[in-house]
Amino acid sequence: MEANKFKLSFFCLVLCFILLLFSLLSTTVIAAADDTAAMAMLMETIIPTPSNWSKNSSYCQWKGVICEANNRVSAIYLGSMSLNVVPPQFPTLPKLKILDISGNNLSGSFPSLANLTSLQNVFLEHNNFNNIPKGFFTELATTLQLLTLSNNPFPSWTIPTELTRFSGLKEFWCDKANLRGQIPEIFHSFPLIKLSLSQNNLSGPLPDSFGNSTIQYMWLYDQMLSGPIDVLSKMTSLIEAHISRNQFTGPIPDFSNCKSLQEIRLDNNSLTGVVPPSLSSQSSLRSVNLTANKLQGPFPVSLINNSLIAANLDGNNFCTNTGNSCDPQVTTLLEIVAGFRYPLELSDAWTGNDACKNWRFVKCDSKNRSIISIDFRMQHFGGTLSPAFANLSELQYLYLNGNNLTGPIPQSLTKLPHLQLLDVSNNNLSGKIPSFNPSVTLNISGNPLFLKGKKG
Repeated sequence: MEANKFKLSFFCLVLCFILLLFSLLSTTVIAAADDTAAMAMLMETIIPTPSNWSKNSSYCQWKGVICEANNRVSAIYLGSMSLNVVPPQFPTLPKLKILDISGNNLSGSFPSLANLTSLQNVFLEHNNFNNIPKGFFTELATTLQLLTLSNNPFPSWTIPTELTRFSGLKEFWCDKANLRGQIPEIFHSFPLIKLSLSQNNLSGPLPDSFGNSTIQYMWLYDQMLSGPIDVLSKMTSLIEAHISRNQFTGPIPDFSNCKSLQEIRLDNNSLTGVVPPSLSSQSSLRSVNLTANKLQGPFPVSLINNSLIAANLDGNNFCTNTGNSCDPQVTTLLEIVAGFRYPLELSDAWTGNDACKNWRFVKCDSKNRSIISIDFRMQHFGGTLSPAFANLSELQYLYLNGNNLTGPIPQSLTKLPHLQLLDVSNNNLSGKIPSFNPSVTLNISGNPLFLKGKKG
């Protein structure tokens, strides 16, 4: 009796094992059949059919097809194969991670990739696609890490904010793709390493959120981008930045916190001010191009003399081209307008190394060639008043009215021995009003933030 029970138990155990094995084998066969049908459909709809794609061979042996375990297709590389047609909707390939159909003759709308639920890298660049279907970015797998759309003749469009769906996105390439509008505040939302948006019609400022991003390589050249470039100094992961041929203005920031910076291209913009001395001591830097801007101050000879750095500085407004110091009055004026963030109109008007030689807004004593008057009224300058005004010891008249200046009047201005008039009316100055000599005519009206009745 006990022997019969043992035989029955053993038989049941063997039967269960056989059923389990059959189930696993069935799953494998079905899985392979799924990709077999999908790849057969793909072969029928791609024109021309890639070489060696045939029903008589396993799709895992086809050119450009990579399979993983269980004959699941994990990558399809069809780049530069002179393809004219792909299916409007790719079939279900649940393990496909890489799709490359770049460098072909594909036109019309992007194909739907909604059935490719594990996609990580998608290469669609260098084709003739002229339409991005509505919902294309919302259908893409959220596992996406790399997307290239460059060099396609799209109608004018804007950078899609749906990119924030891809929490692991590391590379976004969209050069020469007829993008317009501003760069949205989204590129800090994922661990982006490479951002390439060059040769489009983008305009407006660099987004502040770049400063919180992980971007290491950024190409934004040949556009209509404008405004200051201060945010670059906050991009501490930056290795290479190429923002040439735009409309950027203002000073070059201090890149000391960008410890890995190797190449910076800022040429053909309208950058002003003095080249930061720290740039020449940037240990990681290997190439810098500042050509065709409106930079001022002394020629940065230390940058040129650094044998580790390839530097191009032609076409600027340096006070000298020899590396010698600027005239003291020129140096002082540049310190003053640093507080105004080096307005563009001053760079155009102040060239050479003699502030008394037809420099706009400046009047000098003809005998000793000292600056006696500065007239910045109604120039819409923003920023703050520099204590460096006090270095112009012969200054008699200072007109700063009708601007957008903020902050206090520097106490050092009270030490100007020959000052006769100071007009700071109609600004947004604040704080205590310094006590000037009674002989000084002082106009402070139109500054509602001054501490009423309080003098320093």
